[in-house]
Amino acid sequence: YLTNLTADNLVRRISEVPSGVYTSVRNGGGGFVNHNLFWNCMTPGGSALNLSSPLGSRILSQWTSLEAFKKDFNDSATKVFGSGWAWLVADSANAFRLSVMSTPNQDSPWMQAGLVPLLALDVWEHAYYLKYRNVRATYVTAWWGVVNWTGVEQRYALALGSPTLPTVAPNLITRSSGADRPRPALALLLLAAAAAAAMGP
Repeated sequence: YLTNLTADNLVRRISEVPSGVYTSVRNGGGGFVNHNLFWNCMTPGGSALNLSSPLGSRILSQWTSLEAFKKDFNDSATKVFGSGWAWLVADSANAFRLSVMSTPNQDSPWMQAGLVPLLALDVWEHAYYLKYRNVRATYVTAWWGVVNWTGVEQRYALALGSPTLPTVAPNLITRSSGADRPRPALALLLLAAAAAAAMGP
């Protein structure tokens, strides 16, 4: 039955993935889902956050200002040890309260019960080395200039539309082309299994 899930939902149910492909699906599936969200968090020139929207109002309520939120997010991103991600997430178990967090490697907030990822920043070195070399802080600061706040607001509004997340959550990734159809995870599982077999014990 896992083969009928979208990649997002497969990652949310990572504990149910067979042990033989678990690590490959966690890494490959997490990377796929994380990067999908990462690309959709950006747009050329960026877009402004509507401070009167549910997301904007919540950020002001919790951080008092957008700049204070950005500082918190920047600190989380720059302090990731090695490779990983920085996130803005909503907690469905706590009235969709927002929080900033980081994850190592390709782990996704979806792997933690109740968390809904809204904003993702890739802080693997390959994401910024060609332009910023090893100065991650400069990359993180510059990234705000391309953040697609409109998409982040839409993801938060969609999350708020469900008082409790269903067991199989909807795909919250917003896409702007015909590629917005659910993506079954069968191919991902097969690729992961092949990769695991090729790597050997």
